[in-house]
Amino acid sequence: MADAIEGSTFRVLQHTAHLAARENPEAVNAEIDAFLAALPIAA
Repeated sequence: MADAIEGSTFRVLQHTAHLAARENPEAVNAEIDAFLAALPIAA
């Protein structure tokens, strides 16, 4: 799916399955933080 969406990225989180946020919350939070940090700041 990521290949079909321009500008998208695909991430694989280690040691997770269907409940990634519960199984590896640190990794999920790190990915969310990185995504938000890369967004342009609105004026």
